[in-house]
Amino acid sequence: MKPRKLKLVAKVMGMETPIAQVHIQNFANEAELKDWTDLVCPKCLEKPKYIGSKYECCGETYSWWGKLARVIKGTKEILHIPRLLKEKELAVGYLWKMSRENFAVYCDATKNERGVIVEQGDSGSAHNLFKMIVATERLNHVIIVTYKDTTEEVVALLKVSDSNRIMLKEIIPVNLAQMKETLMLDREVITEQDIKEAKAFLDQFIPEATEETLKVHDYRVAWAEGHIVEPVVKEPERVQSLTAIMAKVKQ
Repeated sequence: MKPRKLKLVAKVMGMETPIAQVHIQNFANEAELKDWTDLVCPKCLEKPKYIGSKYECCGETYSWWGKLARVIKGTKEILHIPRLLKEKELAVGYLWKMSRENFAVYCDATKNERGVIVEQGDSGSAHNLFKMIVATERLNHVIIVTYKDTTEEVVALLKVSDSNRIMLKEIIPVNLAQMKETLMLDREVITEQDIKEAKAFLDQFIPEATEETLKVHDYRVAWAEGHIVEPVVKEPERVQSLTAIMAKVKQ
């Protein structure tokens, strides 16, 4: 998403009502390898010549960049990237909790989001997952998961999306995040009067969305027409319900 100014309007009966004007941007990012490292000749640690899709240096030819050495920019210090997870090793995710109030001082900029499922008969996992979700929804806690991927450590949050799907939201680790500005909300200051006014505001200005709202009509539909036959909607056999899994066991 490109940074830009965005004028928010509500369109009702063909009439546009201005609501707010905001700036949108990624509020944090993580430096990529190319930003702070260089690919160099593995023999002399100097930048090789790039000729005809190949790298040449010290009388050697390297067919792709993976055969070069990687050093920290401005130095000849080789950056080693060891595997953290052995081949076919099951990744172990460690669970942590933190109050939402304490977590609010940290950055939770999203890197990736992944869906969470459990095996159909695994009621124990379903029950425990449900308890952690209740903690995030009702006890004002954040559930943090940390685990090792192939070469990187991952920090993620166990979340419920706006479509009620359980997700692992991978975030940029706080010691790698390059922060920018964004608005923040203090949930504790919301009063019953605020809720009443918000409801009245929605009823008066914001129209109901439909499935069409969730579609785009830009150049990307050329790809979609060849790959997507039906609209992407919930399919009961593919979307699992924790409560349904737990109910089957109780029966």
